[in-house]
Amino acid sequence: MQVTILTCRHVTDYKTPESTSSLHPPFLKALKTQTSKESPCCSLLEQPNIVHDLPAAVLSYCQVWKIPAILYLCYTDVMKLDLITAEAFKPVLSSRSLKGLVKNIPQSTEILKKLVATNEVQSNIYT
Repeated sequence: MQVTILTCRHVTDYKTPESTSSLHPPFLKALKTQTSKESPCCSLLEQPNIVHDLPAAVLSYCQVWKIPAILYLCYTDVMKLDLITAEAFKPVLSSRSLKGLVKNIPQSTEILKKLVATNEVQSNIYT
C-alpha cells in the first residue's frame, strides 16, 4: 500500500533564497515518509517550506504509523484549481503506485476543461 497526497498552495507561500522571478508556476515539490520506497517524480520540498492543514495531518499520520506515503505539493499562481494547475500533476500519474489506476484517455484534457469550467460557474457569486 502507498498513500499519495495531492495538494496546492499559492506560489507566494514558497520560500527560497533564489530570486522568485526564476520560478515558473505551477511547479511540483514532494515530501515522503521514511517508509516510502518510491522515488518522487519531482524534487523534494526544501526547508523552511512547510505543508499545511489536512495534507500535513495525513502525511504525519502515515509517518507515525509507518505507512508509505508521498505528498505532492503544487505551487501555483492562481487562487483556485484551473486546467494548467491540474495538468501540473500529470507526472504523478506515471508513478509506480498510480500506474495501475490510470487509464490513457485521449480526451482527458477536454474532460478536465469541462470539470474546471463547471467548478468556476458554481463558485462565482456574481453569476
